[in-house]
Amino acid sequence: MKKLSVIVPAFNSAGFLRETVASLRAQTMDGLEIVLVDDGSTDGTGALIDALAAEDPVILALHQPNGGVSSARNKGLAHATGKYTVFLDSDDLYAPGALQTVWSAMEAAQADLGIFEMCRFGFGGEEKNPMADTLSRLPEIGCWDLRLLWNFLLGNKVFRTEALRQSGVLFPPTRYSEDGAFIMQFIYAAAPRITGIRGAQYRYRRRDPAEGRSVSQSVSLQLAEDFCTSLRLIREAAEAALVRPGCPCEDAAGYVQEILYKTHYTLRNEFYRLLWGADDETLAFLRAQCGALEAEMTPATREKALAAHPDLGPETYAARREAAGHPRISILLPRGATPAFYRSLYDQSMPLFELLQQKETAPYTAAAFENIRTLSGSLKREAAAPIRMTYRGRRPLDPRLLRVVLLLKGHPLLRRIPNCLLKYAAPLFLRLKDRGWILREDGR
Repeated sequence: MKKLSVIVPAFNSAGFLRETVASLRAQTMDGLEIVLVDDGSTDGTGALIDALAAEDPVILALHQPNGGVSSARNKGLAHATGKYTVFLDSDDLYAPGALQTVWSAMEAAQADLGIFEMCRFGFGGEEKNPMADTLSRLPEIGCWDLRLLWNFLLGNKVFRTEALRQSGVLFPPTRYSEDGAFIMQFIYAAAPRITGIRGAQYRYRRRDPAEGRSVSQSVSLQLAEDFCTSLRLIREAAEAALVRPGCPCEDAAGYVQEILYKTHYTLRNEFYRLLWGADDETLAFLRAQCGALEAEMTPATREKALAAHPDLGPETYAARREAAGHPRISILLPRGATPAFYRSLYDQSMPLFELLQQKETAPYTAAAFENIRTLSGSLKREAAAPIRMTYRGRRPLDPRLLRVVLLLKGHPLLRRIPNCLLKYAAPLFLRLKDRGWILREDGR
């Protein structure tokens, strides 16, 4: 038996896979098994996997017709021979020495599940995950700890392989939060001993949207439906476990309310915020789902859910034209604005804005997006939002910028900042945040 199996599903990953495998081969522990699963790639990934396996006997190459990441992970798990198993995406990394630390900690704690640190890198700079770091510092974590619902990351988890197999849990055939459904169903089914692991780091690559959006940077009706399916599986498994004799959860109703809140929060934060990349059918689905969740919430949970996104307000609009009619920021589009600047506006995580442009120099047609207005008079006078901003229009904006503008404007100590200074204060806030001096605005 190997000490630890690393399962790496790969679909059209030829550009990143060699770096990922190099980070695994550089690990200091012996007894490592690397299981590479080609999920029907068409870019040469399959041949690369075979070549890598030929170079190193610790690498096992598997191939299957394209069936999705869940299917590839399940196939890899069926072939894993390690005492412990981790899952690594084909463009992510483990920090040097991470897996030896993971192995030693799991052996010392005699744990079934371990949680370690996580750092995002790539687009947007480096950023630690506060929730993962908090959990990694705990020597023992209860199965009903609410913080587990807010850490669906898979790459910073290690499982005792036999406990996984005894639980019978597999990855569901969904494309969004399938990892969360897998982790939580395992916890509810196996009641595992869970430990935090300090000093080991999973490095999650955040890709530039200009290179093509990953699943977590995309929005579609299918992805939204898949997310709701994954959270429904979590809720059903939790409710079944909560009624078992001897369940140690002290507040079963409160736990289910947290699942409702998590579902509502994510629908708005990860999907609705990308409304300019969604169609009206998807937005109508989001509003219907949020409404149904709110109907099941207690008054306290509903109040918390509606207050969680102060920059968006309580309403979830069902159509882009409807959202365009309620801007919170007006941006006066300058002459000669570059296409990159324009695209960066529609990558913003605060979508309730309008663009105003002069008719004589309008570079973009009104049909492009519903929130563009082309005027012949004064742009400033016609602006519908209380905050009006102008930019040179040369460099792309940070996708968090408009969200931070409203965050600063809503802060009781900062709301007196003149609008003309917000475009300088917001980038400063982001620089401080990226250096680790300020946590994410939602505290997670």
